[in-house]
Amino acid sequence: MFFNNLKIAFRKLRREKLYSFINISGLSIGLACCILILLFVQDEIKHDKFHNNSERIYRLLNRNAEQSELSASHPGSLLPAIDEKLPEIEKSIRMILFYDDKIVRHEDKQYLSDLLYTDSSFFEIFSFELTQGNPEEALKAPMSAVLTKSTARKYFGDENPIGKELNLSNKYDLTVTGVMEDFPEQSHLQSDLVISFRSLEDVNPYAVSNWGMTASNIYMRLKRNTEVESLEKKIKETHMSVKPDGIPEQEFVLQPLNKIYLHSSDVRWDYIKKGDFKVVTSLSVVAVLILIIACFNYMNMSTANYTKEASHIGIAKTLGAKRRNLIGKYFSETILTSLIAIAIALIISNILLPSFNNFTGKSVSLNIIHNPFLVYSLITIFIITVLIGGSYPAFFLSSFKPLRVMKTHNSFLPSIKGSHDFWRKSFIVVQYAIAIVLIISTFIIYKQIQLITREKTGFEKDQVLAVKNPWGEKMNKRYNLYFEQIKNNPEIINAGGSFNIPGENINNYTAFYTSDENKFNAGYNTVSPEYFSVLESKFVAGRNFNKELRTDSTAIIINEKLAQELKFDDPIGKEVRTGMKEQPVKIIGIIENIQYSSLHEENTPVFYALHNGQKLNIITKIQKGKTSETLSYLKKEWENLNPEWPFRYEFLDEKIDNVYKTELKTIALIRIFTFLSIFLSCMGIFGFAGFNIKQRTKEIGIRKVNGATVSNILALLNKDFVKWVLISFALAVPVAYYIMNKWLQSFAYKTALSWWIFAVSGLLTIIIATLTVSWQSWRAARKNPVDSLRYE
Repeated sequence: MFFNNLKIAFRKLRREKLYSFINISGLSIGLACCILILLFVQDEIKHDKFHNNSERIYRLLNRNAEQSELSASHPGSLLPAIDEKLPEIEKSIRMILFYDDKIVRHEDKQYLSDLLYTDSSFFEIFSFELTQGNPEEALKAPMSAVLTKSTARKYFGDENPIGKELNLSNKYDLTVTGVMEDFPEQSHLQSDLVISFRSLEDVNPYAVSNWGMTASNIYMRLKRNTEVESLEKKIKETHMSVKPDGIPEQEFVLQPLNKIYLHSSDVRWDYIKKGDFKVVTSLSVVAVLILIIACFNYMNMSTANYTKEASHIGIAKTLGAKRRNLIGKYFSETILTSLIAIAIALIISNILLPSFNNFTGKSVSLNIIHNPFLVYSLITIFIITVLIGGSYPAFFLSSFKPLRVMKTHNSFLPSIKGSHDFWRKSFIVVQYAIAIVLIISTFIIYKQIQLITREKTGFEKDQVLAVKNPWGEKMNKRYNLYFEQIKNNPEIINAGGSFNIPGENINNYTAFYTSDENKFNAGYNTVSPEYFSVLESKFVAGRNFNKELRTDSTAIIINEKLAQELKFDDPIGKEVRTGMKEQPVKIIGIIENIQYSSLHEENTPVFYALHNGQKLNIITKIQKGKTSETLSYLKKEWENLNPEWPFRYEFLDEKIDNVYKTELKTIALIRIFTFLSIFLSCMGIFGFAGFNIKQRTKEIGIRKVNGATVSNILALLNKDFVKWVLISFALAVPVAYYIMNKWLQSFAYKTALSWWIFAVSGLLTIIIATLTVSWQSWRAARKNPVDSLRYE
């Protein structure tokens, strides 16, 4: 019986080509979206699941009373203290990640590499495979390094690298003690070299022993059955007992390894590869919504021509067919359509996958044989599609009474027709409500991105380029020589220097106070007087630094946030104290808040000081249209003056965009899926409008004979669709408002949920829906009434 039903369903698909095309293409597009999102989500949730005992591995986070965000950085001295006193910790390591391209060379080969300093238990805690070397000994000795396979190949080719030397930052010699497989893509840790933590005793001894320098991330594997909350309290108590005076009290949180990648968007000072659980959740919801739209399309199309289908049902029931046979028939039709749609969706997904990978930065593949998760998910999607898409047509159409259908010549009792019309319109209303929610969300997300990347930054990012000046004892000399060489170039509007630039966190914090009662931490940045001119930042009060005034060496400029914290009526000219200098410093200016990190966080108090020896960045404002020429000039001058250091640069606008890359990719994906949801809704309403207009052909002919114009007929046929969209709009607005209000709560500075966004979204949907049905309405309205009256 089932195969016989499939045959009948296949003949129907061939016979009703437009109906079949709309149904299959709608489902195929919807399912292709679901498959791509499914692959993305699977890749995101797989992070760090490959480690042995991953459920017992944790990262230590902290927060003091002055912070709202969690931090991943700790003093290097903390771990030995707590490790010794807390037996619940089975293994532990410190880790410092440098993702700012350190110079590593071997003979004539030189590359910029990402570094990871860590303790010797690194390969015991994590399941990274060491292909050469002893995992227990490889990171014990100072200046020992383990290379990834690809890094070893870059420097040594096919030679055995064990025992060979690499030079770090033109200063330190490293000995290769091991080679490991490249860090998997599903790891939140990524690096080219893993260096022993003891090497920092030479490279940066403060990172190892100074309680005031918080640079280490701490990971630990706990013993089985350890109570995490109890251990967190013990870590706090231990910290209180071992910390020096002046170090604030802290709360500690143990973050499970499998939550680090997706649940660290609000964690500071970790420099790891991060995803965002909100993005995964949002895209999963979008996939479900698109699938619902596609299924509702199918339901509407399957029951739109129910009067014609009723006669077939009447005959079948008269000849002895049971209701269960008819239900099986319609479910068979849905199964066939869904199988064809899934096959086409897999082809579409495979075609789009390279572009999707390129856009998302992933390398997922559509390998059904080796991906059981995908197979089970497709089976689940197939079952959901059949149940949602096939249930209403099957139960509605099979419920017709054969005697009533045959007697009334395909006319139905008002109760039956009314019930069907209600559900049919409900499907359309839900479809368009989903589309409107997505349109409103797209507008608001775009508006928020504009706010945080352009309006609230406190600087102009366009045409600003930062040349990286390597840290070291000669950095001051390099800066001065290079600055003098380039400042008079006519293609460079302005140039200056700074320790930090927007797009990266302020690295340095110190005590700032006017009295013992008004004392707090503030960030500080060392800059040249030209810094604010290059960024086109505005002074709220006071003046800029002046190199000619010797007193400016002990002067500072503060941002608006710090001025608020000071609570002076007029801070200009006031003397304050900082942890940097024993003598008081004078405030000479107030600059608007320059946003360094993400606008998910509020601006922090920051002050600026002159310091000729700490210019990690030479920033330049260059002429529009002269980018390539100026870049070539800057590179040439750098190589002439500093041949031992490679020319490294970054554009400020790209750096800022990188801070918000998650939001930028999210809005791009939502735009695409919003367009597809509208397209699918329009496909459904287009097909349904065709059936609806066909049923009213004779009515249209009668109205035209009685004097109705084309515009009258258009208004008559379109008003129902407009009414449904208005109902959809009324339902969508509160839902969209709630969702966007929740989303905006993650930002310190929020765009307004303006009424015009909702109004424009509703108007846009009405226009799209009207245009979708108007072509068919216009054709029907233009027909000769004689032909319409003959239609049966």
